[in-house]
Amino acid sequence: MPTYRGAPWLAACLGSAIAQTERDLEIVVCDDASDDDTVAIAQRVAKQDARVRVIANEKRAGLAGNWNRAVAAARGEWIKLLCQDDAITPTCVERMIAAAAGTAGLVICERNVEMAPGTDEATRRWFLDMPPMEALFGAVERVPASVVRQVLVERPGINFFGEPTASLLHRETVRRYGSFHAHLIQLCDLEYWARIASNEGLARVRDKLATFRIHAAAASAVNAESRAFRRDVLDTLVLFHEYAFGQTFGALREAAAAHEPPVSFAAMAARELRRARRDARNSADPSLRRELDHIVAAFPRLGRPLWQLWHRARARWKTS
Repeated sequence: MPTYRGAPWLAACLGSAIAQTERDLEIVVCDDASDDDTVAIAQRVAKQDARVRVIANEKRAGLAGNWNRAVAAARGEWIKLLCQDDAITPTCVERMIAAAAGTAGLVICERNVEMAPGTDEATRRWFLDMPPMEALFGAVERVPASVVRQVLVERPGINFFGEPTASLLHRETVRRYGSFHAHLIQLCDLEYWARIASNEGLARVRDKLATFRIHAAAASAVNAESRAFRRDVLDTLVLFHEYAFGQTFGALREAAAAHEPPVSFAAMAARELRRARRDARNSADPSLRRELDHIVAAFPRLGRPLWQLWHRARARWKTS
């Protein structure tokens, strides 16, 4: 359970974890240097239930960084992320482990989305227009990697998998595919699910076993308000860069090249880089330029002329 300023919701969230029918659990609360009562609430619960363990970061690690610390601290065979303002049904862990049947490294369940009063219309429309997994994959409970790749090619920036609370990971899967991407502040879950599922597929539970809550203080809402450029522009740029050049996305690139018409993630990255440069140039906020420079420095290919990305894209089409 990665937390940050989660005092208003944490007790209820912890209660949903403690109430699991799967009793062989450890519950790791990893707090990212909150300045409210989050740690105190978690420690009170830990005194009542020995399965609860509390870790308090001395310095902020950020969203993905704190997720990674929480996962690294977990000692179980299966790892279930549960965000501080979300909840899971009592049978969630038991049913998701059963759905894996000992072979699937990533399990995704359906989830409810609860929007607090005052949720902006753009956010409402984003979630209301999101296609359910049933519409993408049908009634199957095992989705092959080839099918996941096809959907990713056709919907490359859409998190149709769901939020972390809807996921279950096997420890070996984490070892094989590494950590959540440190340069992403909003799409780190999408990139990670895509990294795994485009190579190994996934298992599904078609029932809603989790609840994802949207409110003004949620990480997604805060990012939308204070870091829109980083979330909407730079995160998409980094995502497409990873699809185009990341070592674990080779099979996805092959699927994109074989698509009719062919799809080039390098061309998408070039387009997003143009957009980022335009937005940074036209903004009176100098932090946008600094954010973009930081991303370009982290990914050297983005520092090359745009025509090189486009040339790379056309070369992929010709050799496919």
